[in-house]
Amino acid sequence: MKKIGLVIVISVLTFTSCTSSYLFKPIVTVDTQETMFANGYEFLLSHGEHSGVGMFVEKTKKGELRMHAVIFNTSTDKYFDFNPEDITVTYLRNGTEVNIKVYSPRDYMKKLERSQNIQIAVAAMDYAVNNTSTDGVGSQLANERNYTRNSLLVANRLYPEDEVEGDVMTKTYRMTGERFMVTMPIASDIHEFVFKIPK
Repeated sequence: MKKIGLVIVISVLTFTSCTSSYLFKPIVTVDTQETMFANGYEFLLSHGEHSGVGMFVEKTKKGELRMHAVIFNTSTDKYFDFNPEDITVTYLRNGTEVNIKVYSPRDYMKKLERSQNIQIAVAAMDYAVNNTSTDGVGSQLANERNYTRNSLLVANRLYPEDEVEGDVMTKTYRMTGERFMVTMPIASDIHEFVFKIPK
């Protein structure tokens, strides 16, 4: 557990986010979990037989869930493949389990590009009608696109004592109930993270 904690401290020192609406409170549910703070973020750490994962979740200003995960191969002689598309997010609504759509990196980038195309069209119309300057709009959107592409968690093969870090995004949501769960299968380990839904 100390090893994955150290990896999180090192990796998060260079990580910043300007899109947060608020952070969700993690809930420890089993004795193989604990919480730790790194650079102001409260991570929920989960330790499996072959892997360790640290995660925090925040709601973006667009209403999406942004799950930031650090995944570590704790094995000294085995590798495993990890695919973020295997992650699921669920919550209970009136006693029924509801799945929240988790975007693949490719689908999220397509969504972002569609949104940016609309912003460019609106800026162009504003310029045509009001002669408003559009200087810098294209470069700002390009910077956002590049940052997002580089920060998304993608499929990886993790060799012994390797780690990988990145974001996984969900569709805009409105959850009810007291908590939601993020399930992350890695090799033979199943990591389940529970977070409190604010009232």
